[in-house]
Amino acid sequence: MEFEVLKKSHVKRNIIIGGIAVLLISAIILNFTRAKYRTTADIPIVNGTINYSLADLNIIAITIDGEPTDTLPEGNYELTSESYCTINGERVSNIELNYDSSTKAFSISPYTTNGTKCYLDFTEAEEKIYTLL
Repeated sequence: MEFEVLKKSHVKRNIIIGGIAVLLISAIILNFTRAKYRTTADIPIVNGTINYSLADLNIIAITIDGEPTDTLPEGNYELTSESYCTINGERVSNIELNYDSSTKAFSISPYTTNGTKCYLDFTEAEEKIYTLL
């Protein structure tokens, strides 16, 4: 009996090596193409100063008959003597507050200082009855 050495087919080995080579090349290409997106640059969008101002008049609290609310009252209401304004945290007595219930118009005078904060207290106004004599 004679033994013959058969040549092995290296197809399977060549496919595995080729697959590994393709994966390695793909990983390198992908890494270098993503590299350009990793860099950041500073782009000046606006140079200079932006001028703005906050509201000059802040209404801090509104109460109607002692109950806090977010809106001016509707109906026949008037400001009470408990209403006041502050400037830089100090209560100011020379500011006059007016409210017209028919138009819901609120006014303050004299209004000359930024940072004025007002606390408004409303009560239902008594209806006045006029008689002609």
